[in-house]
Amino acid sequence: MKRILFVDDEPLVLQAIENLLRPYRHSWETVTAAGSREALGILQERPVQVVISDVRMPEIDGIELLDRVRRSYPNTARIVLSGHQERTSRLQAVRVAHQFLSKPCNSEVLVNTIERALKVQELLACPQITKVVGGVVGLPSAPRLYFELVEVLSSPKASVPTIARVIEKDVAMCAKLLQVVNSAFFGLGRRITSIEHAVSYLGIKTISELTLCAEVFYPSGANHLPSGYSLEHEQAHALLTARIARRVSPARIADDAFIAGMLHEIGKLVLATRLPAEYSSVLTTARSRIGCLAEVEREMLGVTHAEVGAALLGLWGLPYPIVEAVWCHHFPSQVPQREFDVLAALYIANGLAHSHLPDPSDAGLGELDASYLAAMGATAAMPQWKGMAAEEARKLVVA
Repeated sequence: MKRILFVDDEPLVLQAIENLLRPYRHSWETVTAAGSREALGILQERPVQVVISDVRMPEIDGIELLDRVRRSYPNTARIVLSGHQERTSRLQAVRVAHQFLSKPCNSEVLVNTIERALKVQELLACPQITKVVGGVVGLPSAPRLYFELVEVLSSPKASVPTIARVIEKDVAMCAKLLQVVNSAFFGLGRRITSIEHAVSYLGIKTISELTLCAEVFYPSGANHLPSGYSLEHEQAHALLTARIARRVSPARIADDAFIAGMLHEIGKLVLATRLPAEYSSVLTTARSRIGCLAEVEREMLGVTHAEVGAALLGLWGLPYPIVEAVWCHHFPSQVPQREFDVLAALYIANGLAHSHLPDPSDAGLGELDASYLAAMGATAAMPQWKGMAAEEARKLVVA
């Protein structure tokens, strides 16, 4: 049985949580701890799948507790549940938690958050993935884009559109910003997958604090990426894929499709950051073969970048259609589909983007599956979409 650990120094809060989750006692075990020291003792004694902690507590606060959980139990999902609204604490929590909830928390939101965290663990439960993904709190941004963002934020003429245009070109910034803005910790009652809407909602001051004070976006890790991995190439491919995905999509899913395109290869960045030596060998081997990079990753690491990326985005609470699209973008037929959705848009966009920005480590990507295109009703539109993809590729080169 899955075990959920709640940590709070208020006995009435813990009692209320136990009462709230009693109907789910056959699905998972609820364990409570009256403070961080007791919680650490419980973690040493038995496995816990999810830790949900308050922030303000005596001796060891919730930020420090979750950071210790991150370092010692990286496969445990970390969630903040706090009524403490001090801005500094909220920004610090971004660095250690997967998701954030505010007190008082709607019971439906709490249960849904727990179920989503457990679902991600069940779908992608393997030691290799949890080892790589569990300890991730952030990923390196391209230095050029990071310093461009700093410059924009420092300008008295900084505006939401100009800030959004910089962020939406960087994989790590996109992912982290959406994790933050979609958390209940920041008081939003609906999902946001538009970068401009995210910047507008959080405000320029918060974006500046995330960038300059909390260092949620940072470029330093880009200096330690393995040989054979080009962050600039991956950023360009992601942006081209995102732009194509948005244009092939119906308006109702265009924002989701753009973000799926930006983040579909984020698993590569995770592997390159967390396992630099091993991933360098993977890339070298993949370049010596005519095959799919995912096949080499599976053979040498036991996981693929698609699985790793989906696991991270799922833990970070991004909308499931985006997580699913990232997970299955190489093999979309494994998901039952009745209509053109985010996954279909990403699959097509990725294939078209690779035709203009080929990846030497993924030479076996191949042509798009004609039967899948037919099933999605996309065959007739492909000639037009190929022309549009070429146009977007030319724009990217010029930019």
